[in-house]
Amino acid sequence: MVFAMSIRLTSFLIATLSVVTACVGDGATTAPMPDASVADSSTALPDSSPPDASVCSPGLTLCGGKCADLTMGAANCGSCGHDCGDAMCSNGNCSVATIANVDHPVGVAAAGTAVFWLADDRANNFGNLDTCPIVGCTPQLIRVVNGDFDINFPLNPHTGPVLLTDGTYLQWIAKDATVGNPNNDAYSCPIVGCDHYSRGVAQTPDDVTQLAVGGSPRKLFFRYTLGSARTCPFGTCNNGNQTNISLPSDQNAVSIAADLTNLYFDDPFKSTVNSCPIGTANCAGKSVSLFSPGSQFLASNGTILVAVSGGQSVFACATTGCTGQPTTLASNQPNITALVVDAQNAYFALGGSPGQANGEIRSCALPDCKGGVKSLATGLAAPNSLALSNNVLFWSNGGITGGQPVPGSIQKLSL
Repeated sequence: MVFAMSIRLTSFLIATLSVVTACVGDGATTAPMPDASVADSSTALPDSSPPDASVCSPGLTLCGGKCADLTMGAANCGSCGHDCGDAMCSNGNCSVATIANVDHPVGVAAAGTAVFWLADDRANNFGNLDTCPIVGCTPQLIRVVNGDFDINFPLNPHTGPVLLTDGTYLQWIAKDATVGNPNNDAYSCPIVGCDHYSRGVAQTPDDVTQLAVGGSPRKLFFRYTLGSARTCPFGTCNNGNQTNISLPSDQNAVSIAADLTNLYFDDPFKSTVNSCPIGTANCAGKSVSLFSPGSQFLASNGTILVAVSGGQSVFACATTGCTGQPTTLASNQPNITALVVDAQNAYFALGGSPGQANGEIRSCALPDCKGGVKSLATGLAAPNSLALSNNVLFWSNGGITGGQPVPGSIQKLSL
């Protein structure tokens, strides 16, 4: 029996070797049979090296070792690492996300994980300062300061920043409702524990129109209509620590901006935009004229100064000067209501037509708007304020009361 089995096994091996020999003879190649007594790491262990981009299916891109759809992946929207946060990604662009629906917000600021805004409670004739996490008001908004000031800006729509934060303190423009003060003043408060008794106020001879922050340590700068400008430590500004800065004075002088080294402002007498080193008390006599015409909004990223003139044109000039010839970034932009800049772009809001939700947020690449004006958000109900924080753009929509009413809101867009 054993002998017969050995004959059959031998015949099977000979036949098998004959087939293999025939295949080799036809031109094919075969790898040698592995020796079971020796472990071969190249075949026994999985390949732990990161995948190559060529392994991704068509339409996918290798991002961080994983294949991603850049057209709809929220964590890699449009490019690897471009995170939309809690918003959706569509066609490679992050969608607009609504943080809160609120009545008549008129200013927005953001820092860290929180966004803040001023809300005009017209039914009760006072204002509130509210906050929410940037991911949304869950379960509800938090009231920072409750109804002891009025929000009634002298310019309609108001221009420029009216609320600022550095993550520790808040600064805003308002009227004190408890004493019937006729002027808009500069208010300050710590974010934690802010109330009627802990806030500070810096009063001026007339209405404060715009706020700016700059210098090191950080200082608040604010301009008022019939005077010049004043400055004080950011977050602790009050009547006792503000310092006057002499600027050209006129009821139409509203714009002011600052960076680490310079203060910028419009001169309504000469219709120019000027600069002055921070720390200079007499900027009216020692300022440098950068360009004309004048402006309603100014914003600096430290290298480029951007200005809005006539409510519809956007200009750019190096902070060191542009021989009086600024670059026109955009023209015929109807009803610009807000402006902010970062290192790469200028962003501006279009308030839209009265009674219609056709406002927009647009942007221009610095320094020359290469690629043209881009529309970032459309169909907005009267956007009136912008803020930037951690590569996210925030804005407040004032809402529409006539015709077909649209509630106000706080919205954001991951850039």
